[in-house]
Amino acid sequence: MKAEKENTKKKIKELIEKINGFDYQYYVLDNPSISDFEYDKIFRSLVDLESANPDLIQ
Repeated sequence: MKAEKENTKKKIKELIEKINGFDYQYYVLDNPSISDFEYDKIFRSLVDLESANPDLIQ
């Protein structure tokens, strides 16, 4: 169980880092590297993981 929580925590961290990078490309550089659809899928994955694991929200 603990290993599963650690994997989930790692996945959440990775998704946050990806989203932050995409946000920078989109809002600062005005040069998005992925489609809105792909961004929304990644963001939804993060929301789903955080909803299922509120104790891991960063």
